[in-house]
Amino acid sequence: MKDEYNQLKKKLNLPDFEKLDSEFEISAIEQKEFLLRSIRRKITEKLMGFTEIFDEILQPEKPSTMYESNFISENERKAIFDFYKRLMYLIRLSEEISVNEDDKKDADFISKSLAEWLLLKEKIEEALSKMKDAWTRQLKKEEEAYFG
Repeated sequence: MKDEYNQLKKKLNLPDFEKLDSEFEISAIEQKEFLLRSIRRKITEKLMGFTEIFDEILQPEKPSTMYESNFISENERKAIFDFYKRLMYLIRLSEEISVNEDDKKDADFISKSLAEWLLLKEKIEEALSKMKDAWTRQLKKEEEAYFG
């Protein structure tokens, strides 16, 4: 698969295979046909996973995220929404490309997504760390959320 990718890389100005694989595990793709489509879908799958996590923090409905959201300030919530919008843009772009598949559009998406991911990843990690750390903290009695 790496050889096929490197041939496309020369033709379509794609990022290095190793960097893309490191961030999005593209070497796990088994199908060599429509390789760029498969890579775009693999990237989109990862981005969607994170938007699903942050959907719940921005609009908590489950007990876990109701609890975690108590430890997220309004400024932090705004920062999360800022990178959430950037992730959602990429997801919608991928969906739009899937309507009329095109290798050039797939290649552009792959390059753009990697660049954007590298910019956002630290912010995403910070937000996830804040959510994780909520589980080591105790709410004051008057802040406790109703869980049913």
